[in-house]
Amino acid sequence: MNSNSRTYPQTGIQTIGPLLLQLQDLGFEEASILKVNRAYHFAMQLWAVNFQSSSRPFICHAVGTASKTAEYGGSLDEILAALTHAAYTTGDFGVRVPGASKRKRRKMRKIIGVKAEILVHGFYYMFEHYGSHWEQILEEKPSADLPSKERSVLFIRVCNDLDDITDQVFSSNFRRGRIGDFCQGSIKLANYIGRQDLAKLLEADYSKYRDQDYLPFEVSQRHASGHVVLPAAYRKRFIPGVLEVVHRFWKTGSWRVRK
Repeated sequence: MNSNSRTYPQTGIQTIGPLLLQLQDLGFEEASILKVNRAYHFAMQLWAVNFQSSSRPFICHAVGTASKTAEYGGSLDEILAALTHAAYTTGDFGVRVPGASKRKRRKMRKIIGVKAEILVHGFYYMFEHYGSHWEQILEEKPSADLPSKERSVLFIRVCNDLDDITDQVFSSNFRRGRIGDFCQGSIKLANYIGRQDLAKLLEADYSKYRDQDYLPFEVSQRHASGHVVLPAAYRKRFIPGVLEVVHRFWKTGSWRVRK
């Protein structure tokens, strides 16, 4: 364990207050800041019981991604999409089953608007289509042919990993490997969309933290799945609870919640 280290990650914006101040300092109008605040309260419902492998609340990661998106020139729609980017993969709409159903998309559009929701849906589609290796898109089309919507989605993905890389050293060993893989892919994506500045930032952070061992071995084994799920008993409606148990059994072979 590197107990003598004086370089501590996770020093960026992680909560809503500083994010709103950041947007104000960047010149966003009050109406835009109120939209972000409204989206945040909705995101709190989506990830109220979701935690990263490091035990960081997922909502903090969502805010961090939105902050990075704003810091590096993102539009209001890109910031709103960044704040809710994982809604269709891990968000809780009453039942924690991934997917972008019509009901979910209608609800999202009421909260963040049509343009931002299209980006969130694009983020979900890219995960479904490419999995952990979004850089495969580099082989399919030249950067000049990339639609603006896909360019925005890739920009949000890069900002996502800029926030995630600082979480790597506090995560389980399994999650550390995944974050490292995502980061390597996002370095290529950043160059692909012409954001060499972000590629350099990712490379610097990856080099800084990849070999640092902050956690005792026993602690580094926890929560390999990357998030904590509460027991089905917390559900207030019967059918969503049944659907979640079925989905859990289908994915893990057991209806029990992993401790």
